[in-house]
Amino acid sequence: MCSSANSEKWSSTANRIFLNRIQFRSHFPVSLRQTKTTGYFVQWGTTHLFNYECGNEPKRVTRSLPS
Repeated sequence: MCSSANSEKWSSTANRIFLNRIQFRSHFPVSLRQTKTTGYFVQWGTTHLFNYECGNEPKRVTRSLPS
C-alpha cells in the first residue's frame, strides 16, 4: 500500500475507480491491482492501463495486453 503521509485511498466498482475523492469513469469494467513496487496498475478493459505510483499523477499507458 501507499505509505506516504497523505495515504492514497483506492477503491473500485464495476466501471469506476476512486482515488481519494477523484472518480475515474470507464466504459469498460475496471480492475485495480497493486504493483510489486509502490504503485498500482489500473486496467480499463483490455487495452488501457494507467500506471500509478504513489504521490504522482496517474500515467496512461495504452498497449495490447496478453490475452
